[in-house]
Amino acid sequence: MSQVDAASIHVWRQPDKLWRWRWVERDDSGRELTSIVSHMAFDSVSQARSSAHEAYPGVAVYVPREATSAPPRRRRRLTWVVLTVVAAVLGYRARRRRDLSTASSNTDSALLRCASTQRSPRGARVRSFVH
Repeated sequence: MSQVDAASIHVWRQPDKLWRWRWVERDDSGRELTSIVSHMAFDSVSQARSSAHEAYPGVAVYVPREATSAPPRRRRRLTWVVLTVVAAVLGYRARRRRDLSTASSNTDSALLRCASTQRSPRGARVRSFVH
């Protein structure tokens, strides 16, 4: 196995939100033989990645998946926005449905009142029921 095949570079984010890389050489069994940590910390993952490529050209650089996706805070905010919009739409639809059913029942009761006060052709009051 050549040195390039046996070596790799790993990029990670530190607790202070800065990025570092580490060059690692492994033996045939995968055991770590040598490890060299970057002497600088970087503000972004792209700066750390380009520094690692410059220091060890041709060596594979591994970046964690969360570094390439949206930060967790942004995903969380987007989730809350979507849930809020969905809740608002569902609440609006339920209220509108309730208002429409109330309006139709009010119309029905108004018709019942009108129907119950009709007069017969002779002028007598006639009670009729509308179902």
